[in-house]
Amino acid sequence: HTKPNPADVQNTICALRLDGSGEMEVLAGGRDFYAAPRLSPDGSQLAYICWDHPSMPWDATELFVAALDPSTGRVASEESVCGGAGQATSVLQPAWSPGGLLHFVSDQTGWWNLYERSPSGELTNLCPRSAEFSGAAPGWGLGGQNYCFLPDGRVVTCYEDRETGTSNLV
Repeated sequence: HTKPNPADVQNTICALRLDGSGEMEVLAGGRDFYAAPRLSPDGSQLAYICWDHPSMPWDATELFVAALDPSTGRVASEESVCGGAGQATSVLQPAWSPGGLLHFVSDQTGWWNLYERSPSGELTNLCPRSAEFSGAAPGWGLGGQNYCFLPDGRVVTCYEDRETGTSNLV
């Protein structure tokens, strides 16, 4: 909410100074909703999802990766990774592997499957199935993640099989 008009609501992703001054720097703004900001392990990139009204997060979201300036921490550049204008694609649960690869859940095949983004920007469906890997959590619920990274580099997740009604760990 902004001054002087508290009815003017602006959602952003901000960086806060840790010196107690309370100063904020807007890293991403201009969209109606933001969720799941995640810093890469080396701190050089920020991934986040965003969407606009009237879409809901399971209808149409967009995943961005912003490169951060190493000396200032400000956004140097950003790119859309998945979803976007005019696409009915939902993206949820972005997370960086310990090795620095971006992972996320997307329904671009019609099912919420788990994807990995390579250093060159190629998207790979890690376990293509006609099944949901989302954990059935609503997109506005912050912090949820239906997969994790093992020390040996593998990814553990579960999917819901709609035909059998079971959850399967893979």
